[in-house]
Amino acid sequence: MKLKVLIGSGHRIMLLTAPFLIIGLVLNILFPSWFSVGGPPLVLTVISAVLLVPGVIIWMWSVVLILTRVPKNELITNGPYALVKHPLYTS
Repeated sequence: MKLKVLIGSGHRIMLLTAPFLIIGLVLNILFPSWFSVGGPPLVLTVISAVLLVPGVIIWMWSVVLILTRVPKNELITNGPYALVKHPLYTS
């Protein structure tokens, strides 16, 4: 399977969003006070970290399943795909 088929229209989306991302990052580095909104309480920071770790692990697991099974034209029905229709979005 060609990489272009697996990526789909992601390259077009990236061409549109990349300039905004680059400008935003440059402005954030040059003028960090413009983007300062304070921070969440410690409790929310801890809860966020606790939810982030399994979310990233499930996302990586889903990506590995896609990269290994889709080129073989296999339907993915195990792992996170057995529980959720779109684990990339959910995680």
